Amino acid sequence: MRGAQRPRPSLINAALVPNLSMLVLDLAHAEDAALRDWALDAFPKLALVFLRDGRNPERLRRDFDQWRDAFLDVLRAPNGADAVAQVLRYVALVTGDMQFQDFRETIQAQLPEVREIAMTIAEELRQEGRQEGRQEGRQEGRQEGRQEGRQEGRQAERAELLVKQLTLKFGDLPPGIVTRIQATAYDQLEGFIGRVLTAASLEQIFDD
Repeated sequence: MRGAQRPRPSLINAALVPNLSMLVLDLAHAEDAALRDWALDAFPKLALVFLRDGRNPERLRRDFDQWRDAFLDVLRAPNGADAVAQVLRYVALVTGDMQFQDFRETIQAQLPEVREIAMTIAEELRQEGRQEGRQEGRQEGRQEGRQEGRQEGRQAERAELLVKQLTLKFGDLPPGIVTRIQATAYDQLEGFIGRVLTAASLEQIFDD
C-alpha cells in the first residue's frame, strides 16, 4: 500500500503555512534590565534569572533586592509556594549545602514570606545528606564485612588444614596447640604448613 503523497508547496494555501522564528539567547550575558522587559510572567522571568546565576550565590545575594518583587508575584500566584520551592531547590542543588545556607539567610532577611519554604528546603537537604551518609556507611560496612568474612574464611581453612596435617603426622594434638593454631594469622599459618614435611616434632613447627 502506497503512502499518502505530500502536496506540492505551490498548492498549499499561504495562510496555512506557519511563519515562525527562533530566538536564541545567550542567557549567561543577558542583562537584568533585558530580562525584566521581556513579556513573561513572573515565574519564567525568575526561573531565567536563577538559571543564569544559580551557580553564583554571591551574585544572587548581591542582586536579590532587584528580584524581590518577582519573588512576591510568584508566591502570590496559584501554586506559588511550589514554584518558589522549585527555584530554591535548584539553587540548593547547584550550589551545595553550605553556599545555599548563606543564600537562605539573605532571602530570609529580605523576604520573610519565603522563610518557611527556605527552611523546608534546608531541612530536606540535611535529611538527604544524612540518608546518603547512612547509605554510604552501610555500603562500606557491607564491603568491609565481606572482606573480613573472606579473610576469616581463608584463615579458618588454613587452620583446619594445619591441624589435619599435624594430626596425621604426630597423632592427637594437645588442646593448647589446637587453640594456638585457630588463633594464628593466615600468613603465619602458611609458614607453619610449609614446615610440616620437614619437622621432626611439634616444637620445630612452632619454633619462631
